[in-house]
Amino acid sequence: MKKILLVGLGFLCLGLIFSASSAHAVSTSFGEAYIDWGTMEFSGISIMWLEQGSYSDAYVYAATELGDVDDGDGDWLDAWTDTSAQASVSGAESSAWTSDTQLGATVSLAPDGINTDFAYGEAGAEYYGELVALEDGFLCFSVDYFISQNLSAPCPDDWAESWVSVGAELSSYNGDQDERWLENYVEDGESGYWDDSGTLTVSLWFNEGDEAIFYAWADCEGCAYSEYCEEIPEPATMLLLGSLATGLFSMASLRRKFKR
Repeated sequence: MKKILLVGLGFLCLGLIFSASSAHAVSTSFGEAYIDWGTMEFSGISIMWLEQGSYSDAYVYAATELGDVDDGDGDWLDAWTDTSAQASVSGAESSAWTSDTQLGATVSLAPDGINTDFAYGEAGAEYYGELVALEDGFLCFSVDYFISQNLSAPCPDDWAESWVSVGAELSSYNGDQDERWLENYVEDGESGYWDDSGTLTVSLWFNEGDEAIFYAWADCEGCAYSEYCEEIPEPATMLLLGSLATGLFSMASLRRKFKR
């Protein structure tokens, strides 16, 4: 019976060893913003474009044991066309792009509390234009969008936050703007997911010959902080330990029974 107990205790130790191997916690901040340019529609009066431009940029920063590191990238073109920007360092990534189907931006941060304890990132994509009205009346613009965030701060003193937005603007002497955004923060073991989708719409009255500026954008920004800590063992590990404990208890009961 002693041998059986020793074997059981051996399995119990192995369970503890394997559970520790996957116990390190990491705070995370993820945000994304998309405009579905394929749904873009201008309606109402006739206009003429005087100028168009596409822009995307990305930047990240992290505080590491060896010092601060950062990375950035940007792209501007004088047309509504493809642009892209990417930035990456340990614990932080961001990207932004424009195309004939999408304006998009994402920021993903995961400082591990060992090599990198703080990370920051931002990314943005934009279409820009200057136009002139060829007649009196309303000019209307609409486009679909999607934004989301996923934040986690698994340990005490950890925190993560994110800001994401999409928007459109028509501006002359007066202006019309429609913007949607998410802004959230978690700390000390909290986590959460948020999203929103719908249609951006702007509308503005023009007299013939009026000039105006148009913008559509998708932006992300976020930061996160981690201190090294050990998470509570995973459910599968807890189940293993519970089973081993039950088995040892059963064997001990049997031993007492046979002694009688």
